[in-house]
Amino acid sequence: MAEEVVADEVVEAADEKGEVGVGWEAREVGKEELAGDAAGVEVDLRDADILPGIETFGDVSVAECAYGVLVEAIDDVGHDKARGCLGRFPGSEMMGLKKLEEEKLQALDKVKFAVSYIDELSEEKNKLIDELKTSKDELQKVKETMEGLASTLNEMSIESRENQERLLENQAEIENARLQIEQLDSTLKNTEERYEVMLDEARYEIVCLKKIVEKLKAKTNNSSTEWDTKELHLINAIKKSEDELASLKVEMAKVVDSLKLAEQEAREAKANGAEMLNKLNQAEYAAAAAYEAAKEAKSETHGSIRE
Repeated sequence: MAEEVVADEVVEAADEKGEVGVGWEAREVGKEELAGDAAGVEVDLRDADILPGIETFGDVSVAECAYGVLVEAIDDVGHDKARGCLGRFPGSEMMGLKKLEEEKLQALDKVKFAVSYIDELSEEKNKLIDELKTSKDELQKVKETMEGLASTLNEMSIESRENQERLLENQAEIENARLQIEQLDSTLKNTEERYEVMLDEARYEIVCLKKIVEKLKAKTNNSSTEWDTKELHLINAIKKSEDELASLKVEMAKVVDSLKLAEQEAREAKANGAEMLNKLNQAEYAAAAAYEAAKEAKSETHGSIRE
């Protein structure tokens, strides 16, 4: 009971002054006078024992409980009531009571300081929790960014492989076209040589025929029409051969154009492949940078938690 504690403290003060009898009388009088006003107010002695060292006490619930109990005990009992109990004794008892009141006020100040310090610790704890939550959110964003970069890198890798496969196919087609062109070129050269021989033979025959015609014209004019026909036939044959040779040259030019077009397509495919490889390297560099950023964010998060 609070009144018993106050009475005991008064008795102890009286005992220190050598007034043992007065102290015991004060204890009994204090119990009778304070019983009616402070009935039902209980003080746990364990709570009272922690007050001298309360500046090092860190439990919020116990500190607040001790503070509330002391405030209620002092408010319910009242300093005036205690002074009334001790008003009949000498000045030494009043000084002892003042000393006790000062000690109680100091203890209350310590409790208030402890509660304020605990509130500051709670605020700092909440700030650390908020910072930890923010760090976790940033880490989650970095993870999502890394996943997106990994997906993009995978897609670009697949696209690069497809482009490489298409490039290899185009190169194979170009190689086949080159072989075919070489074969056609060889055939065309052989044909040109054969037609050149034929033209030379035809020219030689024409010369021979002209000479024969001239001789025959000299011999007979009656056969001039027949020889003119033969000459015309030979001329037509020569023109036809020349036309066929021109057609072969046109076909050869077309084949050469096709070869040039195929080579241009191969160069474009190779350029596209190089561009895709460049994009792939850029994506890999971005993924590495994101990984380093995530690693730094994670280390900063661990550092904040340790603090």
